[in-house]
Amino acid sequence: MTASERPQKKVWVDPDFDPAQHAWLKTEGAKALTNEQLQTYVVGKILKVLDTVTGQTFEIIYGSDGQHLVASVDGKPPAQGEYLNMLHDRQFGVPAKYEIKDGHLMTTLGGTPFEVTVFEQNGKYRAARSNEFRYVNYEFEEVK
Repeated sequence: MTASERPQKKVWVDPDFDPAQHAWLKTEGAKALTNEQLQTYVVGKILKVLDTVTGQTFEIIYGSDGQHLVASVDGKPPAQGEYLNMLHDRQFGVPAKYEIKDGHLMTTLGGTPFEVTVFEQNGKYRAARSNEFRYVNYEFEEVK
């Protein structure tokens, strides 16, 4: 009988395992932002958001009035009839509402709820969408 054929006698269990948290978040010491930290990081700022799956970048202006506007896609203002129309219920250049609640940044895309948890790790910010099985597919960076 080879080692791989022998029955396993012991199972190791991580006592700190949290199925809601990805391994890289735990090993790298990333922490989810609180409502107060999100407000400080987001409100009144322009953030560059990279979708690490598609490679698309967005510059998003988050106003202090609870409205945000996608200012550019891949470094260019969207042409009329393109991305902003889809994002904002077919109204080009019209701001959309956003809310910070329960540690999440929430808005809608094309009428569909879009909610992310933003994590900070050594001064870098990443986010996981609530409906993408908590994959961390977004990188956030403040535009100065």
